[in-house]
Amino acid sequence: MAQPGVLVLLKVKPFREEQYRYLVFNTRTSTVSRVDAIGVSCVQLPEDQGVIFPGGYVLQTGEVKIFEADVTGLEFKRSIKSPNGEDVLYVFYRRSDGLYGLYPYNVIRKEVATPI
Repeated sequence: MAQPGVLVLLKVKPFREEQYRYLVFNTRTSTVSRVDAIGVSCVQLPEDQGVIFPGGYVLQTGEVKIFEADVTGLEFKRSIKSPNGEDVLYVFYRRSDGLYGLYPYNVIRKEVATPI
């Protein structure tokens, strides 16, 4: 269990099941979202605004966004901050075929632009 800000990230293996489930509980809005992509890779956003993972993000405001893309196997590689500090680029990488996923996050607007 990890607890960045008001988000509680849970890894649960139900009785008699093979696969783990990954849940995000927001203590501010009292909502739970199932986000299995955080099991492979997950990074905390700047200023405790939420978490980003390959395929989407979860904000402390309760917003959950999942992108339509094949993100299986993507791992966090690095983050690159802009000189003005307003934007952060999160780079995820899949070792098997060399695929990169780029997720630009704007700290002021609190949103991820369309992934590249």
